[in-house]
Amino acid sequence: MLWVAAVTSAGRGNISEKVTIEPAGKAPAKIISFGGTVTTPWMKDVRLPCNSVGEPAPAIKWTKDSEDSAIPVAVDGHRLIQANGTLVLRSVKAEDSGYYTCTATNTWGFDTIIINLLVQVPPDQPRLTVSKTSASSITLAWIPGDNGGSSIRGEA
Repeated sequence: MLWVAAVTSAGRGNISEKVTIEPAGKAPAKIISFGGTVTTPWMKDVRLPCNSVGEPAPAIKWTKDSEDSAIPVAVDGHRLIQANGTLVLRSVKAEDSGYYTCTATNTWGFDTIIINLLVQVPPDQPRLTVSKTSASSITLAWIPGDNGGSSIRGEA
């Protein structure tokens, strides 16, 4: 129940009629987390947030884009979706890299964010070759392998 009254330096006026208001309960689903790119080293746990608001409370669905279509993210020992909508990936590997889409849906609407997950893995071994030999020396050459998503800082 609500009512109002005007107040000035001379005092308070009479109150208005009392009215009863029921909440509409009609708020479209909105995601209050940000999309973008998340970069993480391999074998670490990563959290992709997807916090949402709306009335009724939105249902959350995660998909991962594949070459042909978006496939639902399976919840298993490697992946779980927390109550607040956050997708947790445990001990990420290179194959976890990709575009993850979170969709929040309720009766009144939906909202979507996209997160690009980049998992950095150790670099591949370089390809070593003997390019020249003599009686007193050997000249070696190598071709670097894939850098695993990180800059190569040196060779050992």
